[in-house]
Amino acid sequence: MKRIGFLCALSALLLLFGCSADRGTPLQQPPAPQSESSSMGEQESSPWRLRLAVSEGDVLNPYRMTSQLNADVSALLYDPLIKLDASFAPRGYLVQEPLLEGTVCTLRLRDGVTFGDGSPLTAQDAAYSYTLAAAKDTAGRFSNVESCKAQDESTLVFTLKRADRYFLNLLTFPIIKSGSGAEDVPLGTGRYRVGEDGSLIQNSGHFEGGSRVENIILVPVGDADEIGYDLITDRIDYARRPKGSAQPEASGSVPVQENTLVYLGFNGSIYPSDNGDFRRAVDAILDRSAIVSQSFSGRAAAAPEPVNPTFYDARGEPRELPDPDALLDSMGLDQRDAEGYRTRGGAAFEVQLAINVESTSKRDAAALLRQQFAAHGLHLTINEYSFEQFTAQIAAGGYNLYLGEVRLPEDMDLSALLSPQGALHHHLPDTAELYQSYLLSREGALSMEDFYNRFWQQCPFVPLLYTQSVISHSRNFYPAVVATDQDIFYNISKW
Repeated sequence: MKRIGFLCALSALLLLFGCSADRGTPLQQPPAPQSESSSMGEQESSPWRLRLAVSEGDVLNPYRMTSQLNADVSALLYDPLIKLDASFAPRGYLVQEPLLEGTVCTLRLRDGVTFGDGSPLTAQDAAYSYTLAAAKDTAGRFSNVESCKAQDESTLVFTLKRADRYFLNLLTFPIIKSGSGAEDVPLGTGRYRVGEDGSLIQNSGHFEGGSRVENIILVPVGDADEIGYDLITDRIDYARRPKGSAQPEASGSVPVQENTLVYLGFNGSIYPSDNGDFRRAVDAILDRSAIVSQSFSGRAAAAPEPVNPTFYDARGEPRELPDPDALLDSMGLDQRDAEGYRTRGGAAFEVQLAINVESTSKRDAAALLRQQFAAHGLHLTINEYSFEQFTAQIAAGGYNLYLGEVRLPEDMDLSALLSPQGALHHHLPDTAELYQSYLLSREGALSMEDFYNRFWQQCPFVPLLYTQSVISHSRNFYPAVVATDQDIFYNISKW
């Protein structure tokens, strides 16, 4: 009977997703608006509904979906082996006491976990889900995995090519039932499941416990940029808003720390960015806090180190910065013109910065960088390109510096930038020796403190900040939310 019920729910959901619904009609008509005293107020202990946006025409299969909206909702349907907290620290979720020793990671599944059809979760299901995650991986996040095997019904074993003390952070991929990868809504073990009317209902047997949110209505939207309007008109209650879209402010918002690094990349093959003193001077010149507040509207975290500043293993103590003017003077740039700019060979000395002009925040950041450089006598010329022109320019090396952005994997792996073969290494200074130090630090043979010191001695790129996304909610929404980049419903059991 459970299987029949699930198939009915699936059919209903697919029918609703496949139809072009009226712009103002949710999947299931929500109750009429209520006063704050009888809706989601803190004083209410009765169950209540939540309305969430999903992307029209997309599926709820975590390995086939294409939208961020559906990815956020899918965290309610599918559990990971490991869940990351707000400091990106790994916590066993579907596994108990994960064991990482050298190149072997042994995971024992939590007892009593079942899928929506009542069948038990097995290590074979986890291994199957890993194959889907690895097949979808285009950034090489699983490139260090030698093998993944189910040792028995409840034990999964990963063998790595080299030891990596942050490997557990990668085990956040959703677990679905073996063989269901082609379905639009595969079977999961999550906190919610699809009901017969296409809404989400609580999984009463979930190990995390229940929530006051007993029913979730899925509201299809055709344009994610209209989320802001859907929130202020109470069509939906809670959603991560697309970055960079012009939308009205909702009643409230919650910042979510992402793992997307914005940085200054150097061209290590031309002067002056081939000079370590110049690169260290640039690092010391920057006012990261000003860039965060003025160029990114405070929706970012300043990055004094290469890794995310909220990362549980980040260096907490501030480092001592060199005197940028002394470094620039030592390079022979100690003469200035009437405007206060440094000169070289009797002419004003210019530094070329390449940016993607399609990003408003980066354009604003570049203007602020020009002011910060000018305060130390450096004339920064900003060259603006479309995204296609920008990527071609970076590949060709036509710049001193460029303003780059990369979404790092959950384990904070910097290989894309530090490895000489990395996808984003481009024309950075030679990092072969530094990269070996980095690998040793991840293996535990070298302290992260030593790596940081070596990084700043060479300074192949300068981290500026890590971006944040924003979750907005409607006017009658009062829970104290804890949200992470992987799960914006992280503490829904306590709402």
